[in-house]
Amino acid sequence: MQSLTVVVAHADSFAAQQMTKSLRPHFVRMTTADSQATLREAIERNRAHLAIVDLDMVPVEQIKQICSDYAGVGVVCVHRAPDYEMWDAAMKAGALECCHPSDIPAILNAMRSRPMAKSRSAAA
Repeated sequence: MQSLTVVVAHADSFAAQQMTKSLRPHFVRMTTADSQATLREAIERNRAHLAIVDLDMVPVEQIKQICSDYAGVGVVCVHRAPDYEMWDAAMKAGALECCHPSDIPAILNAMRSRPMAKSRSAAA
């Protein structure tokens, strides 16, 4: 279990709970956010290492700003029906991955592949 803080931001509270439940065996500290404003608050308050962000809640145009504002936080975008164009736009915006919310292996691989320079522990 990694000692990293993860924020799950999803427009659907049930989906957020399911993702949190699926990720809990891998991360000790997890919290949820239900809006773009609470996502930013949760990242700052919890000194998050990873933000898993629903593209139905935060448009890909805002992902670039979040990646810029929180350079020490890895961002994984999720969507109920991701396609190549969405993945490409998210990656160009600075996300580590763009996948379906149930694709826990892809989320974990993105976290593992994140450059140490982006790590909050390396920045601290």
